[in-house]
Amino acid sequence: MPPALLLLFGAVAVLALLPVLFGMPGGAGRAAGSAPLGLGTLFLAFVKIGFLLYGSGYVLLAFLEADLVQRFHWLTQAQLLDAVVVGQVTPGPVFTTATFVGYVLSGWHGALVATVGIFLPAFAFVGLSIPLIDRLRQSPLAGAFLDGLNVASWALIAAISSHGRGRWAYGAVGPGQRRAAATLQS
Repeated sequence: MPPALLLLFGAVAVLALLPVLFGMPGGAGRAAGSAPLGLGTLFLAFVKIGFLLYGSGYVLLAFLEADLVQRFHWLTQAQLLDAVVVGQVTPGPVFTTATFVGYVLSGWHGALVATVGIFLPAFAFVGLSIPLIDRLRQSPLAGAFLDGLNVASWALIAAISSHGRGRWAYGAVGPGQRRAAATLQS
């Protein structure tokens, strides 16, 4: 098995164990009056969210709240906030929240189904875009543009890394972020 795949499976396993560490048994986290929950429904809910996400992973939070709390009533607002917190304290993208939510709703199977569901659309989009990128690379203008994007991304990484122990390394907090943190704590 490739090392990247082993790493992904290991990360899913670690994330699925976090609810146990916090004293939340898997499969028992559904809110009262919730819609029927099957693994297929859970998978489709996360595939839909994965297809609709574009840009920042924080858009995920609005979709999770709309579907899992308001529409299906599978989670309470407090449970969703707990899932977001767990997604924030773990390494990797915000999407790891899906693994935690899946585990809380349906145990190990739910964690796996939610994780595959949220990431599958991105893998499909990348796979489908490979022929398009190859065709774009054949164009001198588009190829130069893509090369420029690569150089710009490396320059941004270098610029942020050069700040070392400056404000980028420790995540300077602005007034809006302080208000959001105070709201979450209350």
